[in-house]
Amino acid sequence: MVFSGLAFWFFWERQAAVGLLVMIIVIGMIERVLHTEYTFKKVKPVDREEEHWFLIINRGRFSRRVTIPVEEIKSIREMPTPMKMSHFLLITYGPGNVFGVQPVDEDAFLATWRKTAADPSVNNMKSASKENKTDNTEE
Repeated sequence: MVFSGLAFWFFWERQAAVGLLVMIIVIGMIERVLHTEYTFKKVKPVDREEEHWFLIINRGRFSRRVTIPVEEIKSIREMPTPMKMSHFLLITYGPGNVFGVQPVDEDAFLATWRKTAADPSVNNMKSASKENKTDNTEE
């Protein structure tokens, strides 16, 4: 809303180039909000022998797709936004990586994550990676 008003003001003051730049930013923000999708999908990667669950985050046409293996997700926490007007879910995964998401139905998102994390293939992969870590430390 603020950016739309700012764009209108720039056009009113006959600064069309700046107004056009702000309008492009507004369109990008709206496109990202409308086309963000969070998908849990079981896929067989090329470099692995069995299927694994992935969280695929598609943030619209102008952004890259983010793919997070479910077995690497360590935690999902609810965090407040900087002005404390809303909140988002902070996903901690891999070696110190974090990613923020705002699904419409947070309860369904968390239930799906718990269901996919409880899948035996995910649990087998976690136990195998723990065994590999202990094997490497013993040598």
